[in-house]
Amino acid sequence: MTDPSANLPADARASRTREALFRAFFGLVLQQRYDAIRLGDILARAGVARSTFYAHFPNKDALLVESLRHPFAVLADLIVGPEPPPRLAAVLAHFADNRTLALALLEGATRRHAERALVGLVEQRWNSSGLSRGCVLAPALASRQIAHAILAPLQVWLRLPAGVDAETLAHGLHRSVRGLVAGLEDTRL
Repeated sequence: MTDPSANLPADARASRTREALFRAFFGLVLQQRYDAIRLGDILARAGVARSTFYAHFPNKDALLVESLRHPFAVLADLIVGPEPPPRLAAVLAHFADNRTLALALLEGATRRHAERALVGLVEQRWNSSGLSRGCVLAPALASRQIAHAILAPLQVWLRLPAGVDAETLAHGLHRSVRGLVAGLEDTRL
């Protein structure tokens, strides 16, 4: 029996494989603790060989971090620009629509990986925007502070049975992060 994806271009096969791995991973995150998820569980659910997995990711932590890259890129964009990022409210609404999965990824053993992913993205933007030149803190420390300022209210918002809508949260996060950035600037320069 031949693999139907064998006739797909390499980038289409890679995309299909990555999607299968993400779906399998998210399904497992909803069923069990992150620490209990074995690579073999992900592979079996995705129908992917171990060698194929390693062609895409070095380990399950890297799979987790990559799964968060797109929505967290929008969160990291909070530090630049006079307005909230255009897709921010949509990303927040997506988190709310997938509340169980979002909380599973933002709490427990996955929290440190999620936080590390956001810190890295914030630090990239911090350095590329030139903010680091006038900051009273080292970029690594400022980026951690900002990531905490984003993740803490997001996590609380997802836990609340009722509260503000995604658009209101987007504006509140933007104002608080921009205020934090302004407060980190060294006005003596």
